[in-house]
Amino acid sequence: MHVIRRPSPEVVAARKREVARRYAEQKRKKLGPVTLAAIRASELTRLYQARYPNQILPADDDGEMLARIMANHLAKLRDAPRRVSRFLDRWAPWLTLAEHERLLSDAIDHPLRYRADKLAWKLRVTAVERDSLGIRTIGAYDQSAEERAAAAKERRRLRAQERRRAKGAKPRAEYEANSTSRSKPWDAAGMSRAAWYRANKPT
Repeated sequence: MHVIRRPSPEVVAARKREVARRYAEQKRKKLGPVTLAAIRASELTRLYQARYPNQILPADDDGEMLARIMANHLAKLRDAPRRVSRFLDRWAPWLTLAEHERLLSDAIDHPLRYRADKLAWKLRVTAVERDSLGIRTIGAYDQSAEERAAAAKERRRLRAQERRRAKGAKPRAEYEANSTSRSKPWDAAGMSRAAWYRANKPT
């Protein structure tokens, strides 16, 4: 009777993640290259939404700084004036008309650029916050660039491991536990290793 061996739940989960990754990659290829400003604006949106669920920035100097940072990134996208103005209307409705127009004009005429670590310090982004929100273009004020690179390397290693398991590869520990060298069947047969192989691996 032929017994059907079903893959373990871990292997099934790894295969599903691999399929999702491939579909996401195909989608990115169809949409074409995405600019850093677009990625950064998306990450800033996730950060702001996590910190301010009501989607209104605080009506103080910090809120104005957050609005200015987003405006400078939106200013580098297509249809920039509309994007910036709509963001300010939604997230900073407490701005006066003059403040709104000045911030919009400054961002469109002279958009600022922010380095990852400098922006992290301005926004006080933590490593935990960065990872939980899937942020990649903004640094973390409590984690150095070298530490982030090491963490990213470890994530890539784990993803590669999952892909190998999705294709049926066994974990190294399991492979070694079941390997011929470790089980030493020649000892059970009362033979030396060389003699066992010469005898065509008798059971």
